[in-house]
Amino acid sequence: MTGFNTQLQMEVIKQAQVGDQLAMEQIYRTYCNATYTLAFRICYNRISAEDITQEAFIKVFKNIANYAFDGNFAGWIRKIVVNEAINFNKSKFNQVMDLEEDLDSGFENSIFNCEWVINTNEIEYYLSLLSELARTVLILHQVEGYTHNEIAEMLGKTESFSKMTLLRAFRTIHNEIKSQERHYALK
Repeated sequence: MTGFNTQLQMEVIKQAQVGDQLAMEQIYRTYCNATYTLAFRICYNRISAEDITQEAFIKVFKNIANYAFDGNFAGWIRKIVVNEAINFNKSKFNQVMDLEEDLDSGFENSIFNCEWVINTNEIEYYLSLLSELARTVLILHQVEGYTHNEIAEMLGKTESFSKMTLLRAFRTIHNEIKSQERHYALK
């Protein structure tokens, strides 16, 4: 197993809680790549993802003594990473968004279940078209499995704001793909 699916032995975590540097290094090595990948998916910037990864691990080790073994340790780290990425981009989230009220409820809203995206190897390009906010909501909901209510709580917004942002992200990607299809059809 890799990434956040990897579970460390409880003894490693307990050793880290009392300051054992080797245990902390093992935690870092186990979750570093997954942390960076998640941060990059949210912020879509290599340097920002590195900063988020660093800040997340600082928080992990600063607060590891408070980890109470009442949940998945990898999930605990994952939540810290998500919160760090959101905090890192929070100033960008406050940009005014034009929210449409007349959304087409028939629009396919699952980007990772849509044939039009599965058939492309350019998902990173399409994600780069989105604002930090839209990309964050899309990644948190569709990849990381957070509910709209959880996302709204993290962002300090409403649940409908999260849903609307996700739908607009889907539309942006879908429209770009359709535009490219038309462009190549004319050649």
